[in-house]
Parts: sequence; C-alpha cells; structure tokens
Amino acid sequence: MKKRLRKKKKVGEYKVAGVPLRVHLEPGTAADPFMDDFVAEAIEPNASLSSAFPADDPNEESLDFFVELGRWADNPESRLDKITTWLNDAAAVKKFEAGKITDARLPLRNMGCVVCSTGGRASSRAGTDKMA
Repeated sequence: MKKRLRKKKKVGEYKVAGVPLRVHLEPGTAADPFMDDFVAEAIEPNASLSSAFPADDPNEESLDFFVELGRWADNPESRLDKITTWLNDAAAVKKFEAGKITDARLPLRNMGCVVCSTGGRASSRAGTDKMA
C-alpha cells in the first residue's frame, strides 16, 4: 500500500494508539471544572481526547474517557505516563484505572469492561496500590 493511503487509513507507521481511562472523583467534586483542568493540563499537551462520558452508575462520581495517544511510533507509553502522573497529583481524583494501550480505531463495546479487564494501571488515594 502506498504511503498516502497508509496515512489516510491510519495503518502501518500511522496506526494510532489509545487508552481507556476511568477516573473516580472525590465525593462532592464537580465534574465540569475537573474536566476543564484535566483536558487543559494533562490531555492537550500530551494527547487528544476521543470521548468522555459519565460512568454507568449515576450514583458514582466517575468519568470514563478514551484518550488517543498519537502514533505508535511516537512513544505512547511516555504520554500515558504524563497523564497518569497528573491524575496521581490531582486532589479531585479519588482513584483511576487505565486500560492497556490499544489501537484507537478499534470500537469500544463496553468501556467498563475494557478498563477493568485489561490489567492496566490503577491508582487510589489509599496509597497501597499506586500505579499497579
């Protein structure tokens, strides 16, 4: 396949990496100000946000994201490390879970299952399972 078509179809060296994230907020934390800070300080400098939506349980203060980390050739692991470092330092975050880095073009059937079943990164304020 010619380079122009590989780039257009995002295959080969143009394949895009992405990761699902679930962020649990501290009780009483408003989601909108957190989203503004998260996007401005963690996502925009390191990646692009594909989607963000509340978790399935309306009583739980959590948000699900799918973050595009750029091309596989551009070291998506270091970009994810910067995002998870920001989440570890954010006071509004109770805990978070990051799934495995995957092809961003693959459809996500159930965000909760992707995050929880992939054996990715997790963190909580308890300090016992920082960056598992």
